[in-house]
Amino acid sequence: MSVTFLHPWYALLLVILPFVWFLGRRFSRIQRSLRCVLLASLIVASMQPVLIHQVAQQHTVVMLDQSDSLSDEAKAQAVVLLKQQLASIQDKANVDVLQLAGTPIAIDGLVVHYFPSAQSSLSQLVSQALSLVPVGSSGNLVLLSDGQATDPHWSRDLTLLKQRGIVLNWIRLSAKPQTPFIANAESDAVRIGSQPALHVSIEGIDNYHQSLSLQVFKADHLIAEKSLVAEQWRGHSSISTSLTLGAVSEEFTAVELRLTTADKQTQFASRQLWLAAQPAYSLLFVGNDPQAERQMQQLLGSGFQVVQAKLPLAADTDFAQYQAVMLDDIGSTALPELTQKRLLTAIENGLGLFYTGGEIAFSKGGMATQPLAQALPVKLQQQEQQREPGVSLAIVIDSSGSMQGRPLELAKQVARLAVRKLKPQDQVGIVEFYGTRQWAVPMQAALHPDDLERAIGRLQAQGGSELFPAIQEAYFGLKNSHNRYRHILLITDAAVEEENYQRLLRFIAQDQINVSTVLVGESTDGEQRMAEIANWGRGRFYAIHNEFNMVEINLHRPATEPQSILRRGDFQLLHTATQTPLPVHLQDYAKVQPQPAAQVIWQETHSGDPLVSSWRYGAGRVSAFMTDPLGSGTQGWQQWPEYGQWLGKQITSLTNMQQHLQLHSERQFNRLQIQLDVAADVRQPTLQWKSQSSESWHNLSLQQRSPTLYHADLDIKNSADVLLQASDGVHLQRAANGASSDIAPEQQVSQQWSMLLSQVVHLSGGVQLDGTLANLPTVSPTLMGLAGLSLYPGLLFAALLLYFVELIYRRWPRALVVSGTRV
Repeated sequence: MSVTFLHPWYALLLVILPFVWFLGRRFSRIQRSLRCVLLASLIVASMQPVLIHQVAQQHTVVMLDQSDSLSDEAKAQAVVLLKQQLASIQDKANVDVLQLAGTPIAIDGLVVHYFPSAQSSLSQLVSQALSLVPVGSSGNLVLLSDGQATDPHWSRDLTLLKQRGIVLNWIRLSAKPQTPFIANAESDAVRIGSQPALHVSIEGIDNYHQSLSLQVFKADHLIAEKSLVAEQWRGHSSISTSLTLGAVSEEFTAVELRLTTADKQTQFASRQLWLAAQPAYSLLFVGNDPQAERQMQQLLGSGFQVVQAKLPLAADTDFAQYQAVMLDDIGSTALPELTQKRLLTAIENGLGLFYTGGEIAFSKGGMATQPLAQALPVKLQQQEQQREPGVSLAIVIDSSGSMQGRPLELAKQVARLAVRKLKPQDQVGIVEFYGTRQWAVPMQAALHPDDLERAIGRLQAQGGSELFPAIQEAYFGLKNSHNRYRHILLITDAAVEEENYQRLLRFIAQDQINVSTVLVGESTDGEQRMAEIANWGRGRFYAIHNEFNMVEINLHRPATEPQSILRRGDFQLLHTATQTPLPVHLQDYAKVQPQPAAQVIWQETHSGDPLVSSWRYGAGRVSAFMTDPLGSGTQGWQQWPEYGQWLGKQITSLTNMQQHLQLHSERQFNRLQIQLDVAADVRQPTLQWKSQSSESWHNLSLQQRSPTLYHADLDIKNSADVLLQASDGVHLQRAANGASSDIAPEQQVSQQWSMLLSQVVHLSGGVQLDGTLANLPTVSPTLMGLAGLSLYPGLLFAALLLYFVELIYRRWPRALVVSGTRV
C-alpha cells in the first residue's frame, strides 16, 4: 500500500503555514492550530493524493471462432458454449468476448469485439485477448475453435502467457472434412542448369478414395506431372511424393503446383513455390587425361563449372575459389607433399574432396604413405605378395675346337646347373658357335629340364670361334620375350675372334637384356677380356678353372610387388540405406576396406565391398568412389541417362558442408526476418532485396549478432514476393520468400501447424477439451491487481469540517474571570 500525488508541486504552498501561525498570535493556540490544519488539508487536497493498494482480480476473455473451417453445427455449438461460459461468470465487468469471422453476434450487457477472418488468425486472436487483460490481473482465456490455425506465429503469445501467468484453455470443436491439399512443398538445392527434385506433402486424403494428379506449371506451361494412385495412401492421413523438374535456367523461378483429380476436371488446391537458383558448383578436376575436363563437363551439365588443373598440382592453388576437388586416378607424383598439406587444410575448412580411380589411386600410385591418405574414408594399405618374376635365358656355349676336352665338359656342367635353377614359367634357349652359330635348343618354356640337359650333353667341340654372330642370335631370340628379367649367359674359353663387342653389348643392355660371362678351363689369358664383356653387358663374370670351383648361376630375383586390388567382372551397386540397386553395372572396381568411422553409401551387392564411402574431415567432407568415372569400370554407364545426375549428387553432397553464405528468411505477417550465416573468413557481407515486380535491387542493412551471424528486418506487405541475394565479394547466395508464405488458406492447414496450438495450451497450464465445458477448471486469481483510491474528496470534507469547528470555537461565548471569580 502506498500513496501517490497527481499534483505534487502544490506542496510548495505548505511554506505559508508558519506565517499563518505567526500572524495569528493574538488568537489562542487552539484556534491557530485549527486554522493551520484547515489550510494544510486544502493544500494536500489540491495535490490530489491517491492511495494505491492491491486487490485480487480475475479477467476472463472468451474467444469465439466462427471461421469457414467449422461446420454449421460446430458454429452453433460454439455459440451455445459461449453463453454457458458467460452464465457461469458472475462479475461481467471483468469479461470480454472476441469473435473471429462469421456473422457478428450480440450479447446483452457485453461488447463483442469482432475480427473478420481476412484480417486476423487464431494467433492474432489470442494476442488481442491478451491485450484486454489488465496488467497485474490474473487471466483466463477460453478459446472455442477447431484449432485450424492459419499461421504458425505462436512464439510471442506463448511468451506473454507464461510471463503474465495467464492460462489458455481450448474447447475443441469439430472442423469440416478437408479435401486433398498441398500441405508443404520444398525442393533440393537448386543450381543453374540443374534438374532439382521437388518434394511435396499432401494432406486431407483421409476420406478420399480416387486417384489424383500433381502438376507443376511455370507461367501456365506444364513442366512436370505425377499421378498418385489411391492405394498409395490407404489407411494414412497424408502422403509424400517427389518429382523432378526440368533444367533451371533462371536465377529466380516461380512455379505453381496444382492438385487435381486424375481426369483434370476438378482442382482441389494450388500452391506457389519460388526456386532460387545458386551459381553453378565450381569443381577443380585433377586428372591425367587432358580430354577428361570436357567429358566431365558434358556429363555433369551446366550445374557445374569444371576447371581442369595442370599436373603436377601446384602448391599455391587457390582452393578457396572451388567448392569441391575431384582427384581422378592419380598417384603421388601428381600431388607434391606440400600441395597435399594445403589441400588437407582446405578440406578442414570446408572444402569437399571426391577421390576416384582404380589401382593407381588406391594401390600402385604410392598414395598410401602420403599425407592425403589420412583424409580418405578408405584404407590405402598396399597388399603385398612375394613373387619371383619370370626369367628368359639364352645360353651361348662355345663348342669350337679350342674347347676340346675339359673346357667343354666344364661348360656343359655350368649350363646344366643354370637350367636346373629355372622355373616352369621361365624360358630358355641354347646357342652354340663353332665357326657358325645355331640354336641347339630354340627358345621355349623350361618345362622339361631333362630334355634340355640331354641337348647340352650332345654338344661336341669342332670348328672355329666366331662369338659375335652367336651373341646377335641370342639377342634376337630374347628381344620379343615378355619376362621381366632377360639374360645372355656366355660360356667360353676366351679363344674368340676380335670384334667391336662394346658397341653391341651396350646396345643390348639398353634393351634391358643383361650379358654375363663364364670363363672355363685352366687358361687365364682371357679373364680381362671376359670381364670387360660382362661389364659392357651389365652382367657378371665367373672364372671356373676346374670342378672344385664350380658355381650355380641363379638368375632369379625374388621381389615384393603390390597384389592387384582390381576386381573385374559384372558388379551391381546397392544403396546401403534404402537397399535400392542401380540399374547399371560396373565392369571393374578397386577392392579396399573402409575406415571404421566412415559411412558406406554404395556397396557391391554380393560381396558387400564398398564402392562409395564417405566421412567428415574437419569442416569438410571426403568421399571415395572405387572406380574411374570416365574409365573402363563405368564404360556401360555412359549410355545411362541419369549417370550425370547420379554423379552430381555424389559431388554436391560434399559441397553442402562448405557454405560460405547461408541465407534464411521467415515471414511474420507484414515483416520479413532475414538471417545470414557466414563462414569465419567472410568479411563485410552485403544483402540486397527486390520484389517480383521491381527491376532494381535495394540494399538492406545487416546487424551483426555474432562474428558469423547477421540479421535484418524488412517491413513489406505480406502479399508481396521478396527476392534476396547476399554476397561476400566472391560467393553469392540467393533466396526467395513467396507472398503469404506464412498464411495457409482456410481448410488447408497442415497437421504440423494444428499441433502448435496444443503445445501452447499445455505450456500455459491450460486444458484442452472436446466440445464441452464440463471439466473446464475454475481459475482462481493468482495475482493481486493494483487499485487506486482518491483521497481528494475526503480531504475536502475534512477541511470543511475543520472550518465549522474553528467557526464554532471562535463564536462560542467565553466566561469572564473577575477578581479570580468565573462569571
